[in-house]
Amino acid sequence: YNPNTKRYALLVGHALENDLQCLGMTFYPPHRIRDTAKYEPFQQYLPYRGACRTYDHAGNGNTANVVNSMYGPRKLKALAKQYLHVSIQAPHKPHCPKEDAWAALQLYLLVQVDWEDRMRQHTSMQG
Repeated sequence: YNPNTKRYALLVGHALENDLQCLGMTFYPPHRIRDTAKYEPFQQYLPYRGACRTYDHAGNGNTANVVNSMYGPRKLKALAKQYLHVSIQAPHKPHCPKEDAWAALQLYLLVQVDWEDRMRQHTSMQG
């Protein structure tokens, strides 16, 4: 937070929820967070198949197989390989926080214009 401008810095990273919890940061304005794990174009398609219990207007239950889909986060290592053409998080070595932070920032910079356009569109739709 910058008291002169009364603005929070832009926070860029990958899967930031755990990091913020570990730092004891209970609040950070969501509109100032750029989490590459949550950026939809970076996410993967996750089909879901399973049984779903449905009820008709009379309250009679019925079980049906459904196919649903959603998107979920990809690993930073996979994103760095695909979009930045670099290998991070080498096997049998501990994660390097600097390397992870660098990769997340490079991913953000790669799509910054589109990401910020999406943020503006989302904000304008809310009010």
